[in-house]
Amino acid sequence: MNAHDVPPSGDLRVSFSGMDKWNQTNWDRLLYAYRMDSGAWSPFLPSGFAMFHRLAAGEHRFEVRAMDRNGNIDPARSRCHSRSCSPGTGKSDFCRCWS
Repeated sequence: MNAHDVPPSGDLRVSFSGMDKWNQTNWDRLLYAYRMDSGAWSPFLPSGFAMFHRLAAGEHRFEVRAMDRNGNIDPARSRCHSRSCSPGTGKSDFCRCWS
């Protein structure tokens, strides 16, 4: 999981990667599912990034989980908490997302 700045527009791209417990599956053979703010999980896909548009100002929680091609899903989810800023707050144009 990596840190991201969330601009006032609310557009966010989160990139991620993983490895299996035994280091037997190449990173490009893992599948990922993600969700924002405890919403529904996305389908498992080979893509290592997620795009979000027009996130409302305030706190957000991004989660991602990995699955190998044998259907083993990692029970430990990675989480990233972020804050999206409103335009015109008089603060920096960006806010930091941390994991």
